[in-house]
Amino acid sequence: MKEQLAKMTIIELVRTAHSYSTSIKQTGVYSELVREMASRLEALNLAHIGAITALSSTEKDREQRAQGVEMFADRKSKELFSLHPDTHAIGSIAASKSAEVHELREFAAKLRAGEVI
Repeated sequence: MKEQLAKMTIIELVRTAHSYSTSIKQTGVYSELVREMASRLEALNLAHIGAITALSSTEKDREQRAQGVEMFADRKSKELFSLHPDTHAIGSIAASKSAEVHELREFAAKLRAGEVI
């Protein structure tokens, strides 16, 4: 009987348990059904808790990485604004640093969205 129960879906187990519950003569089978359902429901519950924990951890990791990238972008932005006007080729340097800051901020947004690892 235990092998038959292992092959049933949870809804089939519930229906079978319901049909056996109407007959007092079948208490042994009913007990096995209840144990099997409890075991599967516990396994599903543990899997669900594990998935939620992993998701939460992943979101925290992504947020920390994004914050690190944004800190780097802030540093590059400060470098951009601290350029002395007499710096040779200031236009091209400023444009390059500005592009770097923009790319870093876009990357941080993609990290938060889970688009990159």
